[in-house]
Amino acid sequence: MAIDVLRVIVWHGQRAERNDVADPDWAQIEAAIRALDEGARNDLYLQPAAGTETPWLCVGGGGGRYVVSVTTDGGGSHGLLRTDEDDGTTATLVVGGQLSEFTSNRIIDLDTALKAARAFYASGTFDGSGMTWA
Repeated sequence: MAIDVLRVIVWHGQRAERNDVADPDWAQIEAAIRALDEGARNDLYLQPAAGTETPWLCVGGGGGRYVVSVTTDGGGSHGLLRTDEDDGTTATLVVGGQLSEFTSNRIIDLDTALKAARAFYASGTFDGSGMTWA
C-alpha cells in the first residue's frame, strides 16, 4: 500500500470539514469514492506521504460522474481523460465545494475513477496506469 492518508472533505455550505484516515486500506478508499454525491461529499484526496503537499490524487464529483486529477512533485497537474469520446461539449460538476465546468472528455464513470484510484493506491503515482492523462 502506497497511501498514507485518505482525506475526505465534507462541505457544510462554504465550510469544509476535513476527515483524514491514516493508512487506509483499499476497501476504505473504494467506499469513500462510492460515497461521493456531488453534494456535501464532492472531493477526496489520496496522499502517498503524510505531511507533504505532493503528490496527491483527487477524485471529485459523484453520482456516476467524476473527475480525477493528480498533482505531482514539483506542482505539475494532470487530469484523467476519456479517449473514447470527445464531442467538445462541457458539463458542470460540483468539485471542491463549488460548481465547476469540465470538458466532456474529463468526466468519467465510477469504474474508471475506481481503476485510476486503485492504480494510484498501489504505486503512489499515475505513471504506468495505462490511462490517458493530460
